[in-house]
Amino acid sequence: MVAIDDIPEHYPPDATVVAIDDYNGFDQNSAKVLSEYLTWFQRLGKKYRNREGELTWK
Repeated sequence: MVAIDDIPEHYPPDATVVAIDDYNGFDQNSAKVLSEYLTWFQRLGKKYRNREGELTWK
């Protein structure tokens, strides 16, 4: 899960938050950061997904 917010301090330290600027909102830079995170997450899931579809950490 990933949160998109202009106040990342509202989340636990281990939460994934795409911090946006409160003036500009969700801009091109925010979209790029979110896209990079989702691409990384998708690759991780495919790389370590077992036959039952569960994530494994070998």
